[in-house]
Amino acid sequence: KHKQNHNHNHHKKRTEKNTRTTQGRNPPRAGEGKVSSYPGGPMDLSLLPGFGKHVAASLWRGECKTRYLRCMNNGKKINEFTLPKSNLDWFWDVVKASGLQTLLKTNYNNLDWGLLTAFTERWQPETGTFHLPIGEVTITLDDVSCLLHIPITSKMLNHLGTSCTTEEGEDMCREYLNFPRAKCRAEFKKMKGAHIGFS
Repeated sequence: KHKQNHNHNHHKKRTEKNTRTTQGRNPPRAGEGKVSSYPGGPMDLSLLPGFGKHVAASLWRGECKTRYLRCMNNGKKINEFTLPKSNLDWFWDVVKASGLQTLLKTNYNNLDWGLLTAFTERWQPETGTFHLPIGEVTITLDDVSCLLHIPITSKMLNHLGTSCTTEEGEDMCREYLNFPRAKCRAEFKKMKGAHIGFS
């Protein structure tokens, strides 16, 4: 019996496939060729190695035919918001010192979704520039100064010594936003950063 079992096991080993030989006879399937350029797009991908994942590549392949971005516009809320009185120096002194006071007059009521979508599709995060038919462009500090009238020189705003306690924050929310203290505490627990959400 021992001899018969031995012969049976030996025969079983012969019938098993030899994976090394099989794999050698059948070479692995060829993967998709590495893309080195895009028709109508970048011809040298050394600066844009991640271009294949960009929405522009999907557009060239015809995968995004009806696509646009919808922007959240809080302009109406800002226009209806009542600014603190001009005699509240603790508020206005900080705003003036920041150099951002002119932003109070900057707003937009109408948005061109198609234009914003086109600019987004032409923005390259790897280079921080827009790739337009006229060439490669970007936003400069001079543009920011001319369009928004924000100063691009001087020191950064220092918040040292200007932070308030939780109780002071509750007082301001109650006075300026008409929030009950209980709601303030609940909002403070879930807020992230130095801002508060309200409807």
